[in-house]
Amino acid sequence: MNNIMVITHLDKSALCYDQWRKIFDADTKALRGFLSNTLVDKVDDNTAIIRAEVTDYAAMIRFMESKGPQVKKLNIQYEVQSLPRVCGQALRTGLTD
Repeated sequence: MNNIMVITHLDKSALCYDQWRKIFDADTKALRGFLSNTLVDKVDDNTAIIRAEVTDYAAMIRFMESKGPQVKKLNIQYEVQSLPRVCGQALRTGLTD
């Protein structure tokens, strides 16, 4: 497993954090197929941070490709970064889904 952080930039003319969060939460079942120990934090109305452990990269890629048209339509931009293993240990100390 690898730990990732995703910075999510939302186009304020398309949707705000609360609207995006509803979309994200609607995909919870699918996300659990390739992510674990997921944390979602609101930075501001146009930015969210997702931290998680990737359990199945192939499934994550297929999911993201399937969401491509929706992401493009809403002008959502994602920055994906790998996190050091120590961050994953911190994620498992009780802060889980």
